[in-house]
Amino acid sequence: MKSLFVLIFTTVILVSKSNAGIIFETGTGPFDSTTCCGSSINKNQFLGTTFSLAEKTNIDGIGGHFRNFDTSFGSVFGAIVSLNQSGLPDGAMSSLDNVLAYTTFSPLNSVDTLASIDVNLDAGLYGLVFGSGLFGTSGSSTLTLLQPYQVSNPDGDIIAISSSRPNWRDSDTNPGRYRMFVSGTPVEVSVPSSLSLFLASFSLIFLARRKYA
Repeated sequence: MKSLFVLIFTTVILVSKSNAGIIFETGTGPFDSTTCCGSSINKNQFLGTTFSLAEKTNIDGIGGHFRNFDTSFGSVFGAIVSLNQSGLPDGAMSSLDNVLAYTTFSPLNSVDTLASIDVNLDAGLYGLVFGSGLFGTSGSSTLTLLQPYQVSNPDGDIIAISSSRPNWRDSDTNPGRYRMFVSGTPVEVSVPSSLSLFLASFSLIFLARRKYA
């Protein structure tokens, strides 16, 4: 009976994770490797995008299309942050505020890089930020420019901060020029409620008693 209950519980959890995939992306299109270049991601410049969720969602991955030049090295971070009333992150390059989740990774070269992350977010507007110098990272890479590009989500705005411009701002760059994305799935049933667990347990006990009566 205990094994059966565990099986039912596990199945419910897996159902809520079964349709994970890309739920937001700033742009798609070919990458012209002969056309220079992109925008640097390092300790002197953070770059990202805003993205919105229409319902509670489990975010299981974030990423982008990066290119590693001769000066690229090591790991960078990707972070999901809350936004202020101006639609921008809070904090500075030395201390990113309102971080909801983060991950560190070494970007692959000239292909999409998807880094695992795990956080449940309610419906709303959020920021996805890439950079270095925080969370134990010290590397660098480049967010590749698409040549040409197609805007996948016009609601996403490019956000940036740098050592030369130390306040968060909306970048003038069209969001479709870069490829950044978020992977996840709506949280339909993340964990059964206490009432559901009680009813399931009661039903199994009742059936077991009938079987052995």
